[in-house]
Amino acid sequence: SDFSRKNYESICSQLNCTLDEIKTSIEIIKKINPKPGDGLSTGEKEYVIPDLILEKRDNEWVIHVNDNSMYELRVNKEYSDMLEDRSTDKATAKFIKEKLDSANWFIDAIKNRRTTMLRVMDAIIRKQKNIFQNDKQELIPMILKDIADELELDISTISRSTSGKYVQVPWGIFEIKDFFSESVFTSSGEEISNTVVKNRI
Repeated sequence: SDFSRKNYESICSQLNCTLDEIKTSIEIIKKINPKPGDGLSTGEKEYVIPDLILEKRDNEWVIHVNDNSMYELRVNKEYSDMLEDRSTDKATAKFIKEKLDSANWFIDAIKNRRTTMLRVMDAIIRKQKNIFQNDKQELIPMILKDIADELELDISTISRSTSGKYVQVPWGIFEIKDFFSESVFTSSGEEISNTVVKNRI
């Protein structure tokens, strides 16, 4: 309160210091932000919306696509009506047909990607028996190629279906690629997941 009222003599007597020392301190204090937290970004909370949801029913895993995280895509009926309308000139009809074919191809590609994601997750459940069948929270060594070979798909397809895609399981939400891990051989020759080694360390 003495400082805010500029009662420097009182401060000098209380601290047993000179007025010059007080003035030096005042110059330093003037440069200090009285609200140092102002202007700092608090950061927005990020929420992960899972693409897939797993639940166990009658001792079997059921995979659901989280449709809430995906927009329904469809072609506007007006364009297909214009294509069927005989009064539409040929150039316009050709343009509309090309765009409709492109849009339908895109929608089919999205559906195929969704189907592939379901197939990949189903294969992961079968491969990762420790986690999904035995309730042992340790991964079995498994790489993208293992799933690609089983599903007869390209590794790049498996990579696209797992990177940035999330699955909700009863014990949390994980990126699908988190279920993959390289193998490490122990001194006894046993093959284990490198994530097991990391967790034990």
